[in-house]
Amino acid sequence: MRTSDGTADPQNHVAYYKQIILAASIPRELRQVCMCKGFGTTLTGPALHWYINLRNGSIKSFADLINSFNHQFSSSRELEKRSSDLYRIKQKPDETIRAFLTRFNKEKVLIPRCDVGTTVEALRQGLPLDIDFYDELTMKPCQTLEDVQAKALGYIRLEEDKSFKAETTNSVSGYERLIKRLDNMGDIVKWPKKTDNLNSRKDTTRWCEFHMDIGHTTNEFLDVHRQVGYLLKKGYLKDLMPSKNRILVDGGRSVNLIMLDVLKAMTTNEDQINKDLPTYIEGVSSYERFGVLDCLSSYNAILGRPWIHNVTAIPSTYHQCVKIPTE
Repeated sequence: MRTSDGTADPQNHVAYYKQIILAASIPRELRQVCMCKGFGTTLTGPALHWYINLRNGSIKSFADLINSFNHQFSSSRELEKRSSDLYRIKQKPDETIRAFLTRFNKEKVLIPRCDVGTTVEALRQGLPLDIDFYDELTMKPCQTLEDVQAKALGYIRLEEDKSFKAETTNSVSGYERLIKRLDNMGDIVKWPKKTDNLNSRKDTTRWCEFHMDIGHTTNEFLDVHRQVGYLLKKGYLKDLMPSKNRILVDGGRSVNLIMLDVLKAMTTNEDQINKDLPTYIEGVSSYERFGVLDCLSSYNAILGRPWIHNVTAIPSTYHQCVKIPTE
């Protein structure tokens, strides 16, 4: 249950306390007594000190107790918000229309008997002059906040669509960066030959940057993984590896696990989640299947028995180390 030390609005605390008590199954004839006795359990600090020092017989009912509490801590009361206070809310430079409307509505619901006309005009005045939504509300005024929100929906969709397209246009996937890096390495990379299958039998919607051919995607082709593993073993591409890795080797775990945020940081395509991922540890590369965990963890990944058996590693819990045969 929420407590009060007298520094917060006393009326808010009383309203919260009443809702908790009314929700409890207390007989009507005992409710007044229980509300008076239980009120002290919600107080701390100066408020509790005030409650303990009430004179015997000074409180005849719960209403007396609340009046005394409100009077004692009246300096902590929040000033009642007015409709005109909404004019202070302005859309921030980097704030989306959706975020601005959400923040505006949070303030509006705190105003009792909020005037509709003032609300609509305050929202319009809170918008920057250089956006289309402001022009729309100015040329075609709305009578209710619901009308404003209905008009805003179209601009929110347009804004979010533009943002999504900008992100997808400017972003470069991890595989695209890798292909560009491999392409700049010249003869060091052994580029495979194109397949001899007729183009008519290939899926023309799938393109592989590695083979420069249709029929499959770059993510699907394991030759990329094999080339990366080979180059890592030879000392190349190590600058593309994360600078800090926290990996737990757990011989008691029957699956390999990787955290979802780590997978996203690798910018791996979602289609790759259920496929084998390349691993490279101290000169030993392998392809492992990982389960994905969406939770906070002190480790980026957990290597279980599948990885241990695959690379014939020898983990020691006593020495806190792992031996891996490299040849």
